[in-house]
Amino acid sequence: MSEKLFIRPAREDEYEFIRHNMYESIPESSGYLYKRADLREKDVVYGDFYDSIRRGDRIIIAELSGKVLGYSHYGVSSESNVFCSGRHGHLFDLYVFPQYRRKGIASQLLFEAEEWLKNLGIDHLTAVTSKNTSAWSFLVSKGFVTVRSYLKLDIEDFIPIENVMDTCTVSRDELFVFSEPLSMELKLNEHRFSECSLSELMYALGKILNEGANLVVVGGERPIGFAIYSIFDDILTRKRLGFIEFLYILPEFRKHGAGKALLSHICRTMRGDLVEEVYTEAPIKGAYFEFLKKFGFEGFSFWLQKDFNRPEHSFQ
Repeated sequence: MSEKLFIRPAREDEYEFIRHNMYESIPESSGYLYKRADLREKDVVYGDFYDSIRRGDRIIIAELSGKVLGYSHYGVSSESNVFCSGRHGHLFDLYVFPQYRRKGIASQLLFEAEEWLKNLGIDHLTAVTSKNTSAWSFLVSKGFVTVRSYLKLDIEDFIPIENVMDTCTVSRDELFVFSEPLSMELKLNEHRFSECSLSELMYALGKILNEGANLVVVGGERPIGFAIYSIFDDILTRKRLGFIEFLYILPEFRKHGAGKALLSHICRTMRGDLVEEVYTEAPIKGAYFEFLKKFGFEGFSFWLQKDFNRPEHSFQ
C-alpha cells in the first residue's frame, strides 16, 4: 500500500453507512450462525446505535485516497455482571471490507482503539466473537485470551429427566441464604468466579432479578442450590430465547444431581413458554463448563479479553 492509510473519527454523515454495513455483515461476523433472512429489521437490531454514540462510544474509519476501507466501533463499559466488575473497554465491531483485508488495516484500527482506551486509564479490552472465524484468530494473534464461552442448547434436544430433588420458583429473598458459601468460594476462587466481590455479585444478581428474571432453588425447605434464568424475544431474530444467568450448587452437594435438577426444571419451564433455544455462559476451564457440555450445551462464541498491562499473554 504505497499511499498512507488515514485513521480518523467517523463523521456524523457516515454513521448510517456504518450501521447498515454492521447489519449486513452479521452473518459473516457470527460465523454464519445467523442467516440474513433470519434477522429482524435493522432498526430493531441496531436501534440503540445512535444512543451508544451519544453515550460516548467511538467509531473510527480507515481511509485511503478518500475511500473507506474499514471501521471500528468501541467504547468504555462500566456495566458489572456476575463474572466481572469495573470499567473496561469493549470492542463492539471491527470490520475491513473483503478486498482490503490482509494489508494490516485491522491491526491499525485495533491499535488506535487500544491507545484511545489506555489514555482514558482503561487497563483491558474485551470482545465477543464466534469460534472458528477469522476475527477470533486475529484477536488471539493480537494478545487476546479466551475468558468465557457462550453456549446454547436447542430446546428440542432437551431430554427431560425425572427430578429426584425438589425444585421450585421462589422470591429473590431466598438468594441471601447462599451469601456465606458464595463469599467463601469467591475468596478461594475455586468455583467459576473471577473478579467480583460478594457485594458486586449480589448486586449483579439482584439487578438481573429486578429486570424480570426468575429464581429457582433445589433442595426443598433447605435449599442446596439455585439458578436464575430469563425468557425473552431475541433482538436479532424472531425467536423466543432463554438465558441461564447463573447456577450455583453448594460444594458438598455437587455431582449428586442437583445441577441437573435445576437445568431440567428450567428447560421444562422454557419449553412450556415456547422457547426455542437456551443460552448461557461459562469460563472455558472448570467443572461447570464440562457439566454444561454433558447436559447437551454446545459452545458457539467466545468472550475474549486483552490486558494492556500483560502483553505477554498468549492464547491457552
